[in-house]
Amino acid sequence: MPLPVTLLIASATIERVVWIIALLTVGLLCLGSRRRLGGSLVLDVDTERAVMAVIIVWMLLSRLLAYASPR
Repeated sequence: MPLPVTLLIASATIERVVWIIALLTVGLLCLGSRRRLGGSLVLDVDTERAVMAVIIVWMLLSRLLAYASPR
C-alpha cells in the first residue's frame, strides 16, 4: 500500500497534468471554432460530449486522488 505522502505527491502531479490538458482543450476548441464559424463558439454533439466527459473525469480524479489531503 502506498504511503499517504506518495499519494499526495502523485495527486499534485496529476492535478497539474489535468489542468494543462484542460487548458489546451479549451484553447484548441476556441481556436477551432473561430476558424470555422467566424468567432462564435458552437459545438457539435460529439465535441460537447467529449468536453463534458473530460470535465467529469477531471472532477472525479481531483476528488478521488486528493482524498487524503490535509486541507
